[in-house]
Amino acid sequence: MNRSTLRLCVLGLVLLAAPTAFARVSDDQMKELIKAYNQAQQGDDQDKKIQTVARLGEANHPDAVKVLIKIIGTNDPAIDGLVAERAASLQEIEKWREKIAKMVKQGATVSQGEYDRFQKVIREQEERAAAVDKKLTTIYFTKYTAIEALYKISDRPALDLMVKELANPKWEVRVGILTGLGKSGAADADAAAAVVEGVRKAIDDKDSKVQSAAIDAAAALRDKDAEDKVIAQLKNKAWQARISAIYALARFRSAKGIPAMIDALQTENGRMQYEIDGILEFLTGSTFAGDGKQWKAWLEGNKDKLDAVIAARMEALAGEEGDGLGGGSGSGSGSEAGSGSEPPKPAKPRPPRKTAPSFYDMMPKSKNCCFVVQASKGMSEKSGRSQRIPNDWYASTGPILEKDYPKGGTKLDLVNFELTKAIRSLPEDAMFNIVHFNTQVSVYSPGKMVKATSAAKQGTIDWLATAYKAELTSNIFDALETAFYLQGPKIDVNYAKGVDTIYFLSDGMMDHGRVRDPAKIVTELSMLNITRKIRVNVIAVGKDNDSDISFLYELSQRNGGSFLHRE
Repeated sequence: MNRSTLRLCVLGLVLLAAPTAFARVSDDQMKELIKAYNQAQQGDDQDKKIQTVARLGEANHPDAVKVLIKIIGTNDPAIDGLVAERAASLQEIEKWREKIAKMVKQGATVSQGEYDRFQKVIREQEERAAAVDKKLTTIYFTKYTAIEALYKISDRPALDLMVKELANPKWEVRVGILTGLGKSGAADADAAAAVVEGVRKAIDDKDSKVQSAAIDAAAALRDKDAEDKVIAQLKNKAWQARISAIYALARFRSAKGIPAMIDALQTENGRMQYEIDGILEFLTGSTFAGDGKQWKAWLEGNKDKLDAVIAARMEALAGEEGDGLGGGSGSGSGSEAGSGSEPPKPAKPRPPRKTAPSFYDMMPKSKNCCFVVQASKGMSEKSGRSQRIPNDWYASTGPILEKDYPKGGTKLDLVNFELTKAIRSLPEDAMFNIVHFNTQVSVYSPGKMVKATSAAKQGTIDWLATAYKAELTSNIFDALETAFYLQGPKIDVNYAKGVDTIYFLSDGMMDHGRVRDPAKIVTELSMLNITRKIRVNVIAVGKDNDSDISFLYELSQRNGGSFLHRE
C-alpha cells in the first residue's frame, strides 16, 4: 500500500452500493417459490438447493423472510455424524499411506497386487470423504446463502418482520438479520427509520457477537445517532465488539469518539492498540505508534477543535487516491463483499532492522496470532530471494543465530527461516500457534495456544526443523478452518479465546480439503469471520502463472488483511 494513501478497512462491515431492488412477488408466486425450495431440499441436486434459497431473497416477501430465518436458525442434526464420518475416512487414508511409506522405508518388497489393493482402499475412502464434503458444504452454504438473501429485502412488511425477529432467542439469527439489515435498501423513509431504530436497540443486546453485528450495521446505515451507544462499547469485554466500535466511529467521523478511543488506548495492547492508533491517524492525521501518553498530550492541545481537525483531515484525504476509507471487511460476507486492506500504518520511519524482525516484511502487531504455512511440493522449488540475511538482524531474544539461517535454497527453507525470525521476535506475553499443511493438517499445539516464553519459542523452532516436509498436495481450506477453531469445535470458546490474527503463507494451489473451489473458500471463511473479526494476512509465494494469486488476494481483502507476493 502506498504510504501517501491511507485506506481504512472496516472489520466486520462491508459497505456496498445500493442493492438491486426487487419487486415484492404476489402471495401465489411466493407459495410457488416455497414449494420449489421444499422440493429442492428433498432432492440430491446440491446446486439447486442453494439456488432456491437465493431466489427467496428476490421475492422480497415476509413469507420468504420467515423461511430464511428458519434456515439460519436451524442446526442440521446430520452435521455431527457427517463430520465424524469424514474424520474416520481421513484417518483411514492416512493409516494406509503410512503403511505404504513404512514398507518402502524398510525396503520391503511390495507386489503389484498389494500396491493396487492399497491404492483401491485409499481411493474408496477418498471418494467416501468427497461425498461427505459435498453434503457438508451444501449444508453450510445453504445458511450462508440465506444470510445473503436477506441483503435483498427492501419491502416494508418484510423489513418489519426482520426487525421484529431481532428478539429471536438464537444469536445466529440475530447476527444474520443484522448483517442483512446493514446491507438492505429500505423502499421508503418510514421503513428505513424502522430499520435504523431496530439496529440501534440491538447494540444493547446481551450477546457480544450480536452487539458487534449491530454496531457494524449501524455504521453501514450511517446512524450517527447511535454514536453514544457505540462509544460505550469501547468498554465491552469482547475485543470483537471493541473493534467494531472503533471502525464505526471512523465511519461516523466522530469527534466525540476521539477522547474515548484515546482513553481506551491507555489499557489496550497488541492488535487493539495498533488498530486504535490507525483509526486516530485516519481521523486526525497524527500518529504516535500507539503511545497512549503521547496521544493524551496531543488531545490536551486539540480538544477544543476536534471537529475542525477531522474536517481538515477529510479534505486532505479527498485529494488522494480513494477517499481514505476502504470499502472492505476484516470479516466480509458472501459473494458481494468488498475489498479491504491493512489499516493505516504509523506515519513514522520503519524502526531499524535489529529491533523489528518480521514475517516476510509483515511486522506482527498481534499478541494472539497463528501462522498457517503450506509445505506442498511447490515449496521444494528454488526460491527467487537471496537466502543470506544481513548480520544486524536481531530478535527480542537477541541476534538471529547463524544456525537459524536457511540451510538450502528452497522456498521451504526460506519459510522456516522467516518463521524462526518471527517467533523469536514475539514478546513473552504473546500467545501463538502454528498450523502446517500439505495433504494433511498439523498443529504445533492442538487445542491450546502457546505462551511465547523463551523455552516455548525454542521448542517451536526445534519442531519446525523436523515437522516441515514438502509433499505433493495441498489442503488450504482445512488448514485455515483449523486456525479458526484452534480451541476446539465450540464457537463460543473460540470467540473468547481464539486468535485475532492469522498469517497465511501459500502458493494458492489446492487439491485436497472439504472445500476446493477458491470462490467458495473465500465465501465460507468470510462468513465464519462475520463475528470472529480475525485479520487474515496473506503471503503468496510463487510466480503469477503457477499460483492462484487472485484467489489469495481476495482472501486477504475480504478478511481485512495485508497481501504480499513473493516469488
